[in-house]
Amino acid sequence: MGRKLIAGIDIGSYAVKVAAFTASRPSTFKMARSSHPHALYALGMAELFPPGTDPETTEPGDDLIVDAIERAVVDSGMEKVSKAVIGVTGQAVTVRFVQMPRMTERELHDAVLMQADQLLPFDKETVVMDPQIIETADSSDDEMIRVLLVAARRNEIEKRIELVNRAGFDVLAVDVDAFAALSCFVSDVEGESEENLALVNMGSRVTSINIVRGGSSLFHRDFNIGGSHLTKAVEEKFGVGFALAEALKTQHGVLSEEEAVEQGEEDRNPEVGDAMMPVLQDIAREIRRSFSYYEHQMYDRGVDRMVLTGGAAMLRGLRLFLAKELETQVDIGDPTARIPMSPDLSPEKIATFGPGYTVAIGLAGWK
Repeated sequence: MGRKLIAGIDIGSYAVKVAAFTASRPSTFKMARSSHPHALYALGMAELFPPGTDPETTEPGDDLIVDAIERAVVDSGMEKVSKAVIGVTGQAVTVRFVQMPRMTERELHDAVLMQADQLLPFDKETVVMDPQIIETADSSDDEMIRVLLVAARRNEIEKRIELVNRAGFDVLAVDVDAFAALSCFVSDVEGESEENLALVNMGSRVTSINIVRGGSSLFHRDFNIGGSHLTKAVEEKFGVGFALAEALKTQHGVLSEEEAVEQGEEDRNPEVGDAMMPVLQDIAREIRRSFSYYEHQMYDRGVDRMVLTGGAAMLRGLRLFLAKELETQVDIGDPTARIPMSPDLSPEKIATFGPGYTVAIGLAGWK
């Protein structure tokens, strides 16, 4: 293969996902793309917990995480991969969008360090910070710029590096999951696009919202509701264990009666969808609040289109439900749609869990 492979390792709260290309590609954080992309070489996944474990009531120990990384690598079929890029998300990350006077990148870094105590909810000595200029804040005022400030807890980064090291990898870089995911759908070729694209990545416990335009992330927010909360609602409704509740959720989804008839899937159990409906309404409400804040408080422009990714995106009927609730176009994101793939990569693996590999693929594209 010539150059060494780099693995993207996405450590979620329910499973570990891994990906690798035949060679590295440019930085996912800046959302740039190579003019000569390389083929997606491997994808793999392994659940963190033994079968039947409720991830809402159990925290994975270090040994479970290391074991899941190793099993995901075996599932992917990777060979001779020793370098990795990993991500952080959730409470470990704080993202701020602030307006500041125009300055050089060096001056910006110094200014952010001086104002960090006001910009961040915790001691600046405990985090790793990365400020980036993303655009002019106001086209009528060339003296102001808009700055994206990302801060990740140092102890969380160090812990994840330690676990990935134990699994046999050297960590080249640490990215933010939400920004790594964006690189699968945004490129420098599309840099002139004025579309307001909302990428909503729904994991097991956390849903991340990123709104991007013209190649720049303009809004980011996480909220603590995800796929496992839907499973928990089914579990409580039917008095069954987590594993059976997960199976019921996957089998029946949230298709309405009319949608089920239209799609020829009339075997649905409407009680399963009804059990999940309060959680689904909460998810829709949080997304709607974020879209409204973006439009009315930040840019005076609404979201044009939403792309749904993450493991929970595969839930039957979820896309239709959100499109109706949010009154906007919703697409299921395919992180492999715009990249070449190795002929050795199983199409069935992508079809089964494609949107769930989004972060891992984005991380693997780091350079």
